Amino acid sequence: MPLARLPVRAVQRGEPERPGHRTGAVLPDPHTRRVDRGAPSAGRGHRASRQRAGPPAGGAAVRRRSSALTEVREAPARQERKTATRVLVEHHEVLRGLLRKLTETPRSEPGRRQALADELFDELWMHERIEEDIFYPAVRDITPAIAAAWSEHRQLTDQLAAFVRADPSRERFDRELGVLHDVLVSHAHLDEELEMFPEVERFADADLLVDVGDRLQTRLEQLRSSQRIRAFLRLQRALLRRTAR
Repeated sequence: MPLARLPVRAVQRGEPERPGHRTGAVLPDPHTRRVDRGAPSAGRGHRASRQRAGPPAGGAAVRRRSSALTEVREAPARQERKTATRVLVEHHEVLRGLLRKLTETPRSEPGRRQALADELFDELWMHERIEEDIFYPAVRDITPAIAAAWSEHRQLTDQLAAFVRADPSRERFDRELGVLHDVLVSHAHLDEELEMFPEVERFADADLLVDVGDRLQTRLEQLRSSQRIRAFLRLQRALLRRTAR
């Protein structure tokens, strides 16, 4: 069964608006004394003598309350904006980390192996979605490598399905993992990080790269937090493993 071609890509297409960055307004200090410049000198002297006599009773408490009112709470810092290529490279690192953990986990721990395989399946599926739905369309006029990237995604999808079908306690699991590792490294590192991404960074508008990076991050977070997507991926894994019996 083709892995990523089922009609789920309409799910989570909408992207929520980014939250605004607001700064609280400074309230006026109720104890700021207005100077009456038109008052006679006697009045000014009278007020001065009253001020020298000390503040009215309870003045300290009032000042504390006014200080609390005028204190401005700083707005939380906006999340750092990343370029599209940086977002994708960081997610490549997530995928490579899962491959590394799988390689280091022995056959004597099939439960952990399957849990890691499930996580890799989900993350790689989501990675393909954000690249195909957002990044590739945004840069297709900048680099000619997009056509090859789509073809490599089909190869990745097929190998990921073969890997998930394998029993984590058997030797075949290790063989399929090795092939998946080679295909993923060839696509993500050699073709994208060393060739496509530098070309995009050289010729694409800087604002475009940041805007696309925002969209990639938002979509990835949406996919990860969507219960519908998680249920869909669980069903996909179950169907693939059922066909392996």
